[in-house]
Amino acid sequence: MNCMCIASCLSAFGIHIRHTFPKWQNVYYHYRMWKAAGPDGESVLDRVERKLVEAARLEAGREAQASMLIVDSRSVKNADTAEESGYDGGKKISGMKLHLGVDTLGLPHAKLVTAANVGDREGALLMMEANMANLGRLEKVLCDGGYTGDDFALGVFRLFGPDTRVECVLRSELHSFVVLPKRWVVERSFAWLDNCRRLWKNCERSFHSSLQMVNLAFISLLLRRDPKKPCFNLPSLVPNDSPVFLIAA
Repeated sequence: MNCMCIASCLSAFGIHIRHTFPKWQNVYYHYRMWKAAGPDGESVLDRVERKLVEAARLEAGREAQASMLIVDSRSVKNADTAEESGYDGGKKISGMKLHLGVDTLGLPHAKLVTAANVGDREGALLMMEANMANLGRLEKVLCDGGYTGDDFALGVFRLFGPDTRVECVLRSELHSFVVLPKRWVVERSFAWLDNCRRLWKNCERSFHSSLQMVNLAFISLLLRRDPKKPCFNLPSLVPNDSPVFLIAA
């Protein structure tokens, strides 16, 4: 796991990995197994990140699941190795788009990688639909002006019911820098991801692999916060009848 987290901060597997770690081929083999989606559509890396986020929230005196989701997206250019792509006409970027939903601590509860031509509102709804299991307590969705409109609010209503409302925080009309209340938290989470060199561009051939690299970046961040405290038992996150169990154990 340590070697995978280091690889997520570099440009490729096998570069600058210390001699005390296994060969890069072994690390990449485990990464391929752990990024594979299980019968429930969740990978081992998905489960590890979710357990770490829940542990961090409980340690901070919060519930395991968040009641407010701060939503935003960013487009990233593709490298030559990427096979899936789209064009974001607003930001003039050809590549992929990361849709991210975080809590007030900046911890991720919903993520999705799509082509860059997918709109923010459509992508956010697809992201929340794909992460319904992590959003059982959701009461408010906080977003910026790019998510205004009845279609997005109606989509949230269809997913979560009338108890969940959408609140759009609009930028000031004055020509000056203004910190948007609570909206800045998701921008800080994107800044955390910028510390990982591999995420500066999309180097992965598939969007699923790009998403797993984002998982590794957040796992690395959470493990560095308190590396001595065990937050989970890795073998317990993998079914006993899965071939990945032998690797995780």
